[in-house]
Amino acid sequence: MNVAIIGLGHIGGSLAKDLKAEKIARRIFGIDKNPETVRKALAKKIITDAGSLEDLEHLDLVIVSIPVDALETLCPTVLDRIGSKTTVMDVGSTKSKIIQQIQNHPKRHQFVATHPIAGKETHGIENCLTGLFDQKKCIICDAKNSNEDSLQKVIYVFETIGSDILYMDDPEEHDKHMAYVSHLSHISSFALSNTVLELEEKSIFNMAGSGFESTVRLAKSNPKMWSAIFTTNQKHVLNALNAYITELQKLKDLIEKTKTHELETYMTTSNRIKKILE
Repeated sequence: MNVAIIGLGHIGGSLAKDLKAEKIARRIFGIDKNPETVRKALAKKIITDAGSLEDLEHLDLVIVSIPVDALETLCPTVLDRIGSKTTVMDVGSTKSKIIQQIQNHPKRHQFVATHPIAGKETHGIENCLTGLFDQKKCIICDAKNSNEDSLQKVIYVFETIGSDILYMDDPEEHDKHMAYVSHLSHISSFALSNTVLELEEKSIFNMAGSGFESTVRLAKSNPKMWSAIFTTNQKHVLNALNAYITELQKLKDLIEKTKTHELETYMTTSNRIKKILE
Protein backbone atom coordinates (compact mmCIF):
# COMPACT_ATOMS: atom_id res chain seq x y z
CA MET A 1 0.00 0.00 0.00
CA ASN A 2 0.82 3.66 -0.25
CA VAL A 3 -0.01 5.17 3.14
CA ALA A 4 -0.16 8.60 4.76
CA ILE A 5 0.13 9.05 8.51
CA ILE A 6 -1.15 12.34 9.88
CA GLY A 7 0.40 12.95 13.27
CA LEU A 8 3.88 11.50 13.82
CA GLY A 9 3.78 11.03 17.57
CA HIS A 10 4.26 7.86 19.59
CA ILE A 11 1.32 5.98 18.03
CA GLY A 12 1.63 7.35 14.49
CA GLY A 13 5.39 6.81 14.42
CA SER A 14 5.08 3.29 15.84
CA LEU A 15 2.48 2.41 13.21
CA ALA A 16 4.84 3.69 10.53
CA LYS A 17 7.62 1.47 11.86
CA ASP A 18 5.38 -1.59 11.82
CA LEU A 19 4.01 -0.85 8.35
CA LYS A 20 7.58 -0.72 7.13
CA ALA A 21 8.84 -3.73 9.10
CA GLU A 22 5.96 -5.94 7.93
CA LYS A 23 6.24 -4.66 4.33
CA ILE A 24 2.62 -3.52 4.41
CA ALA A 25 3.51 -0.10 2.99
CA ARG A 26 5.49 0.66 -0.13
CA ARG A 27 5.62 4.37 0.64
CA ILE A 28 4.74 6.17 3.86
CA PHE A 29 3.93 9.87 3.62
CA GLY A 30 4.39 11.60 6.97
CA ILE A 31 2.28 14.66 7.75
CA ASP A 32 2.67 16.68 10.94
CA LYS A 33 2.03 20.28 11.94
CA ASN A 34 5.62 20.44 13.21
CA PRO A 35 8.07 20.38 10.26
CA GLU A 36 10.88 19.34 12.62
CA THR A 37 9.00 16.17 13.49
CA VAL A 38 8.73 15.28 9.80
CA ARG A 39 12.46 15.94 9.34
CA LYS A 40 13.27 13.65 12.26
CA ALA A 41 11.00 10.92 10.89
CA LEU A 42 12.72 11.15 7.52
CA ALA A 43 16.19 11.12 9.07
CA LYS A 44 15.31 8.02 11.14
CA LYS A 45 13.75 6.41 8.02
CA ILE A 46 10.46 5.98 9.84
CA ILE A 47 8.69 7.46 6.78
CA THR A 48 9.71 7.53 3.13
CA ASP A 49 8.28 10.93 2.16
CA ALA A 50 7.24 14.25 3.64
CA GLY A 51 3.57 14.54 2.77
CA SER A 52 0.71 17.01 2.71
CA LEU A 53 -3.08 16.86 2.48
CA GLU A 54 -2.73 17.29 -1.27
CA ASP A 55 -1.18 13.78 -1.48
CA LEU A 56 -4.23 11.94 -0.13
CA GLU A 57 -6.28 11.45 -3.29
CA HIS A 58 -4.22 8.60 -4.75
CA LEU A 59 -3.28 6.75 -1.56
CA ASP A 60 -4.60 3.42 -0.33
CA LEU A 61 -4.77 4.27 3.37
CA VAL A 62 -4.72 7.43 5.50
CA ILE A 63 -4.12 7.03 9.25
CA VAL A 64 -5.10 10.01 11.40
CA SER A 65 -3.19 9.94 14.69
CA ILE A 66 -3.73 13.29 16.39
CA PRO A 67 -5.39 14.41 19.67
CA VAL A 68 -9.07 13.50 19.70
CA ASP A 69 -10.35 17.09 19.84
CA ALA A 70 -8.49 17.87 16.60
CA LEU A 71 -9.90 14.75 14.91
CA GLU A 72 -13.36 16.29 14.82
CA THR A 73 -12.09 19.18 12.69
CA LEU A 74 -9.57 17.37 10.51
CA CYS A 75 -11.34 14.13 9.58
CA PRO A 76 -14.08 15.75 7.45
CA THR A 77 -11.35 17.65 5.58
CA VAL A 78 -9.39 14.44 5.03
CA LEU A 79 -12.51 12.68 3.70
CA ASP A 80 -13.09 15.62 1.33
CA ARG A 81 -9.64 15.10 -0.19
CA ILE A 82 -9.40 11.33 -0.62
CA GLY A 83 -10.06 9.30 -3.76
CA SER A 84 -12.82 6.74 -4.22
CA LYS A 85 -10.58 3.82 -3.21
CA THR A 86 -8.82 5.43 -0.25
CA THR A 87 -9.54 4.25 3.28
CA VAL A 88 -9.27 6.59 6.26
CA MET A 89 -8.88 5.36 9.83
CA ASP A 90 -8.35 7.18 13.09
CA VAL A 91 -6.67 5.76 16.20
CA GLY A 92 -8.32 7.95 18.84
CA SER A 93 -9.21 6.87 22.37
CA THR A 94 -12.76 8.26 22.11
CA LYS A 95 -15.18 7.49 19.32
CA SER A 96 -18.62 9.09 19.73
CA LYS A 97 -17.86 12.66 18.71
CA ILE A 98 -15.72 11.85 15.70
CA ILE A 99 -18.33 9.41 14.36
CA GLN A 100 -21.09 11.99 14.91
CA GLN A 101 -19.00 14.56 13.06
CA ILE A 102 -18.67 12.48 9.90
CA GLN A 103 -21.85 10.38 9.96
CA ASN A 104 -23.46 12.38 7.14
CA HIS A 105 -20.32 12.77 5.05
CA PRO A 106 -20.73 11.24 1.57
CA LYS A 107 -17.52 9.27 2.09
CA ARG A 108 -18.40 7.99 5.58
CA HIS A 109 -18.27 4.41 4.27
CA GLN A 110 -14.55 4.86 3.54
CA PHE A 111 -13.81 5.65 7.19
CA VAL A 112 -13.01 3.04 9.85
CA ALA A 113 -13.08 4.09 13.51
CA THR A 114 -10.35 2.21 15.36
CA HIS A 115 -8.83 2.32 18.82
CA PRO A 116 -5.62 0.33 19.22
CA ILE A 117 -5.19 -0.15 22.96
CA ALA A 118 -1.44 0.19 22.95
CA GLY A 119 0.94 3.02 23.60
CA LYS A 120 3.10 3.84 26.56
CA GLU A 121 3.45 6.84 28.82
CA THR A 122 6.25 8.16 26.61
CA HIS A 123 5.36 10.36 23.65
CA GLY A 124 6.81 11.94 20.53
CA ILE A 125 8.56 10.60 17.43
CA GLU A 126 11.66 9.89 19.53
CA ASN A 127 9.75 7.23 21.46
CA CYS A 128 8.05 5.28 18.70
CA LEU A 129 8.60 1.52 18.77
CA THR A 130 8.51 -1.43 16.40
CA GLY A 131 6.13 -4.12 17.66
CA LEU A 132 4.13 -1.79 19.89
CA PHE A 133 0.81 -3.30 18.75
CA ASP A 134 1.83 -6.96 18.92
CA GLN A 135 -0.59 -8.94 21.12
CA LYS A 136 -2.52 -5.77 21.93
CA LYS A 137 -6.25 -5.28 21.44
CA CYS A 138 -7.62 -3.07 18.70
CA ILE A 139 -11.28 -2.03 18.84
CA ILE A 140 -13.18 -1.29 15.63
CA CYS A 141 -16.30 0.79 16.26
CA ASP A 142 -19.45 1.23 14.18
CA ALA A 143 -18.17 -1.21 11.53
CA LYS A 144 -21.62 -1.47 9.94
CA ASN A 145 -21.13 1.99 8.44
CA SER A 146 -17.75 1.20 6.87
CA ASN A 147 -17.61 -0.52 3.49
CA GLU A 148 -16.18 -4.02 3.23
CA ASP A 149 -13.08 -2.98 1.28
CA SER A 150 -12.11 -0.39 3.89
CA LEU A 151 -12.81 -2.77 6.77
CA GLN A 152 -10.72 -5.55 5.27
CA LYS A 153 -7.85 -3.16 4.62
CA VAL A 154 -7.78 -2.05 8.26
CA ILE A 155 -8.22 -5.60 9.57
CA TYR A 156 -5.31 -6.72 7.39
CA VAL A 157 -3.07 -3.98 8.81
CA PHE A 158 -3.82 -4.76 12.46
CA GLU A 159 -3.74 -8.51 12.10
CA THR A 160 -0.40 -8.30 10.27
CA ILE A 161 1.16 -6.24 13.06
CA GLY A 162 -0.12 -8.74 15.63
CA SER A 163 -3.20 -7.08 17.14
CA ASP A 164 -6.32 -8.87 18.39
CA ILE A 165 -9.40 -7.21 16.91
CA LEU A 166 -12.59 -6.57 18.90
CA TYR A 167 -15.78 -5.00 17.58
CA MET A 168 -18.10 -2.56 19.33
CA ASP A 169 -21.22 -1.39 17.49
CA ASP A 170 -22.03 1.51 19.82
CA PRO A 171 -19.41 4.30 20.08
CA GLU A 172 -21.08 5.54 23.29
CA GLU A 173 -20.53 2.16 24.93
CA HIS A 174 -16.90 2.27 23.84
CA ASP A 175 -16.40 5.69 25.41
CA LYS A 176 -18.17 4.66 28.61
CA HIS A 177 -16.00 1.56 29.04
CA MET A 178 -12.79 3.46 28.26
CA ALA A 179 -13.65 6.06 30.89
CA TYR A 180 -13.57 3.35 33.57
CA VAL A 181 -10.73 1.08 32.42
CA SER A 182 -8.37 3.62 30.84
CA HIS A 183 -9.19 7.27 31.39
CA LEU A 184 -9.81 6.94 35.15
CA SER A 185 -6.43 5.22 35.60
CA HIS A 186 -4.69 8.22 34.07
CA ILE A 187 -6.69 10.66 36.20
CA SER A 188 -5.67 8.73 39.32
CA SER A 189 -2.04 8.80 38.30
CA PHE A 190 -2.00 12.53 37.53
CA ALA A 191 -3.73 13.28 40.84
CA LEU A 192 -1.42 11.10 42.93
CA SER A 193 1.63 12.61 41.27
CA ASN A 194 0.49 16.16 42.01
CA THR A 195 -0.47 15.21 45.59
CA VAL A 196 3.09 14.10 46.29
CA LEU A 197 4.71 16.93 44.33
CA GLU A 198 2.85 19.47 46.47
CA LEU A 199 4.88 18.32 49.48
CA GLU A 200 7.93 19.87 47.78
CA GLU A 201 10.19 17.45 49.59
CA LYS A 202 12.69 15.87 47.22
CA SER A 203 13.77 13.38 49.86
CA ILE A 204 10.35 11.71 49.78
CA PHE A 205 11.16 10.14 46.42
CA ASN A 206 14.12 8.31 47.94
CA MET A 207 11.60 6.36 49.99
CA ALA A 208 9.26 5.55 47.10
CA GLY A 209 8.93 1.87 46.23
CA SER A 210 7.82 0.01 43.15
CA GLY A 211 4.14 0.43 44.07
CA PHE A 212 4.42 4.21 43.91
CA GLU A 213 6.42 4.06 40.69
CA SER A 214 3.92 1.80 38.92
CA THR A 215 0.96 3.90 40.09
CA VAL A 216 2.38 7.25 38.91
CA ARG A 217 3.89 5.87 35.70
CA LEU A 218 0.93 7.12 33.67
CA ALA A 219 1.48 10.67 34.97
CA LYS A 220 4.34 10.89 32.46
CA SER A 221 1.78 10.68 29.62
CA ASN A 222 1.25 13.42 27.04
CA PRO A 223 -0.80 16.24 28.70
CA LYS A 224 -2.09 17.61 25.37
CA MET A 225 -3.42 14.22 24.32
CA TRP A 226 -5.00 13.36 27.67
CA SER A 227 -6.60 16.73 28.34
CA ALA A 228 -8.32 16.34 24.96
CA ILE A 229 -9.49 12.82 25.88
CA PHE A 230 -10.88 13.92 29.26
CA THR A 231 -12.84 16.84 27.80
CA THR A 232 -14.01 15.02 24.68
CA ASN A 233 -15.31 12.15 26.82
CA GLN A 234 -16.46 14.51 29.56
CA LYS A 235 -19.81 12.86 30.41
CA HIS A 236 -18.43 9.36 30.90
CA VAL A 237 -15.21 10.54 32.55
CA LEU A 238 -17.18 12.55 35.12
CA ASN A 239 -19.45 9.57 35.86
CA ALA A 240 -16.40 7.37 36.39
CA LEU A 241 -14.66 10.03 38.47
CA ASN A 242 -17.72 10.53 40.69
CA ALA A 243 -17.94 6.77 41.28
CA TYR A 244 -14.23 6.73 42.15
CA ILE A 245 -14.62 9.66 44.57
CA THR A 246 -17.44 7.74 46.27
CA GLU A 247 -15.12 4.78 46.79
CA LEU A 248 -12.35 7.03 48.10
CA GLN A 249 -14.81 8.56 50.57
CA LYS A 250 -15.78 5.07 51.77
CA LEU A 251 -12.12 4.29 52.42
CA LYS A 252 -11.58 7.63 54.13
CA ASP A 253 -14.55 7.01 56.46
CA LEU A 254 -13.34 3.52 57.39
CA ILE A 255 -9.84 4.80 58.17
CA GLU A 256 -11.16 7.79 60.16
CA LYS A 257 -13.35 5.49 62.28
CA THR A 258 -10.53 2.95 62.74
CA LYS A 259 -12.68 0.15 61.34
CA THR A 260 -9.89 -2.34 60.72
CA HIS A 261 -12.12 -5.33 60.05
CA GLU A 262 -14.31 -3.40 57.59
CA LEU A 263 -11.17 -2.11 55.84
CA GLU A 264 -9.94 -5.67 55.43
CA THR A 265 -13.32 -6.72 54.02
CA TYR A 266 -13.30 -3.77 51.61
CA MET A 267 -9.84 -4.68 50.30
CA THR A 268 -10.68 -8.39 50.13
CA THR A 269 -13.57 -7.48 47.85
CA SER A 270 -11.21 -5.51 45.62
CA ASN A 271 -8.91 -8.53 45.36
CA ARG A 272 -11.53 -10.12 43.11
CA ILE A 273 -10.11 -8.02 40.28
CA LYS A 274 -7.15 -10.40 40.13
CA LYS A 275 -9.32 -13.34 39.03
CA ILE A 276 -11.13 -11.21 36.46
CA LEU A 277 -7.90 -9.94 34.89
CA GLU A 278 -6.38 -13.41 34.85
